[in-house]
Amino acid sequence: MGDRIPERAAYEGAGGWKDGRFGQAYDLIAEAMKERDGIVNYRCALLTAIEDEDQNYDPE
Repeated sequence: MGDRIPERAAYEGAGGWKDGRFGQAYDLIAEAMKERDGIVNYRCALLTAIEDEDQNYDPE
């Protein structure tokens, strides 16, 4: 991952995250896991919770 994560809007849209902030957080945490452990466990409780919260997000 580069020095900066993509803007929030880059994560949102068709087939993307409902709220791009969840996508940004997910990527940052996954990158930290990869640096720490050498792999990313996409089934870890934290990453799963982020995905679930995005599914529950209602901007209205």
